[in-house]
Amino acid sequence: MTDNEDFDRTFSKLKKEEAYFEERLKFSFRVAYRNDQVAYSKWMHYNQKHGYDKACKKLKSQPKYFGKLKGSLVLGFKKNKQRQNAELAISDLPYQTKKLLLARLQIKELEDSKNQKMKEKQAEFEKKLKDIRAHTKDSNEIILSRQRRQ
Repeated sequence: MTDNEDFDRTFSKLKKEEAYFEERLKFSFRVAYRNDQVAYSKWMHYNQKHGYDKACKKLKSQPKYFGKLKGSLVLGFKKNKQRQNAELAISDLPYQTKKLLLARLQIKELEDSKNQKMKEKQAEFEKKLKDIRAHTKDSNEIILSRQRRQ
């Protein structure tokens, strides 16, 4: 199996994994938040700006920061079924996010690795080309000097 085939197979596997975890994460947001798209974008922005650990702490301490939760509290303390499901989904968000971020990191590292290999091959090709040109120039000079002697 060639390097390209191996890269393509690994890359497609990682892309599928990324799509899977992104969909699971979005599903958790659909279960937990009334406006799941806004909550998802706020969550990802907060993650990017402050880092994963701070985002998880913020989610644990203030889940309403990212949006209004589904469900309600009856008599101010008893949670209805939707609120229970929302809180369960919220508890799963850090894990889903971590898996998504790891998949994205692996994809980036794989792409960087391929780019580095391509640069190395390009440099090797250019060196060989330079050697060939130098050898050709030397050969041409030898031929010309022989022709002049004759």
